[in-house]
Amino acid sequence: MAEEEGLGTFTWRLMIAFSLAFAGLLMYSLFDLFFLLLGSEGHATITEAYKLPSRRGNDPVVIEYKFKEPDGFERQGKTNLGPDVLPASAGDEIQIQYLPRWFPAGPDGARPARPFNWTMLGLLLLATLGLGIFSYRAIAASSDTPRKPSRRR
Repeated sequence: MAEEEGLGTFTWRLMIAFSLAFAGLLMYSLFDLFFLLLGSEGHATITEAYKLPSRRGNDPVVIEYKFKEPDGFERQGKTNLGPDVLPASAGDEIQIQYLPRWFPAGPDGARPARPFNWTMLGLLLLATLGLGIFSYRAIAASSDTPRKPSRRR
């Protein structure tokens, strides 16, 4: 009986570990999934490019840009590119990805185009599979345990 309890505890611990991995990977790759499923690509014109002052000395480059959707609606975006990017100048054209207007993305509705991270999707699917397997095993093990009949007084 003690060995079965140890196996049940181990299963519950694995289920918790996979659920934490699933939550972390989902938070990390959520917007990438939205851009993969709902996103469109286009070109934008940089309206302003500047460096933000930093205490560490490596000033990140920020660009502001405008673009038009195929229906003619003009949108704008702002992106922090990081310190290792060559500074762009106003008037340059960049390729972007953007989400539909109806999507409540706020300032993250557009970004410079970048490839999808398939490794993170694979890890997310692996964590989902592990969470499903160990959740099933933990729930099945808890329902198979014999219960003592209640004593009436």
